[in-house]
Amino acid sequence: MGEEQTGHRVSQKGIACLIVAAMGYGSLVVLIKWALQAGLNAETALALRFTIACLVWWAIAALGVRPLWPGWRYAVRAAGVGALFYAPNALCYYYGTSRVSGTLAAMAIALVPVLVALLARLFLGERLGFLGWLSLTLAVVGTLMLTGGENGVADPLGLLGLGGAMVLYSLYIVLSAPVIQAISPLVATPYVISGSTLFYWLWVALSGRLDMGFDPVGWWPIVVLALVPTVMAMFAFLVGSRAIGATRAAIVNSLEPVCGVVLAVIFLGDRPGWLQILGGVAVIAAALLVQVERLRHTRALLPLGAGR
Repeated sequence: MGEEQTGHRVSQKGIACLIVAAMGYGSLVVLIKWALQAGLNAETALALRFTIACLVWWAIAALGVRPLWPGWRYAVRAAGVGALFYAPNALCYYYGTSRVSGTLAAMAIALVPVLVALLARLFLGERLGFLGWLSLTLAVVGTLMLTGGENGVADPLGLLGLGGAMVLYSLYIVLSAPVIQAISPLVATPYVISGSTLFYWLWVALSGRLDMGFDPVGWWPIVVLALVPTVMAMFAFLVGSRAIGATRAAIVNSLEPVCGVVLAVIFLGDRPGWLQILGGVAVIAAALLVQVERLRHTRALLPLGAGR
């Protein structure tokens, strides 16, 4: 009985952590919109966000991760997927979110599990059965309904940015899987964030897009972007998935777009139309179906955290 109660408490703690993570990830669209209102361009906001998050993650790792050094091979690979996939997808997501409604940007996240399943089929040889093809069909239909926008037309460049972000994030999940399996996620995360931070400072140096002349109120969304979706939510996700296992964590993780939509409605005043709502439901259903199928036959590929 004691073991059962302990297991139940661990399970409850894990689910609670994953819900906190979903809410933290969901806050991303709201924080990006607030950063835009303060005059922050994508390059400046993301360079500062990831710099702060990088410092905090290394402090967390130094306090609780042993061994901290995984060797040059895995350190470079983890930093590489951060620089080549994690960081560029966050840049695309910022650009996309700047041109579409918060609810559309939040709902688009639900496409990631479907894209991951397709990429895992291509790169890892995983099968795609009936539920997988059904989820793909639902995702396509739902996406077409979503892209209509609130007034019948969504910004094409915004949709392109979101699409690029989802593809890059899905590639990041698939290609980072071997690194995560070889070393613990808590060890890999600081290296991934470090690679992302390096990408942004190289990008602003080459593009000349660093602009510190934004409204001082812009520091508020920058700091919260660093601490909530990039540190707190990622940490809660790692703790939660370790507590309840990859199978249930993958399902609970589907709450992220729902939380994003709710927060966009509350804090941004978004009012999605019925077509968008139905499209969002179809895409979220597609995400759940593909997770169920993949978890029946394969080990779940879970992200280290929000890469948008």
